Amino acid sequence: MLLPTSLVFNDFIASAEPESSYFFLEDGKRGAIFILEEKRQDHLMAYNEKFFSVLGA
Repeated sequence: MLLPTSLVFNDFIASAEPESSYFFLEDGKRGAIFILEEKRQDHLMAYNEKFFSVLGA
């Protein structure tokens, strides 16, 4: 079951606790940049997998 995009973003923000979040439009599409410090590389893969599955990347 796929999660709605907004739930994945909210889950990511809650778990990664980014220091800064920037949302913008580029070529008519929504984009986001999150600034965070993650000391465990395996957490980065877990964040990416959720986004890839929901965004079809």
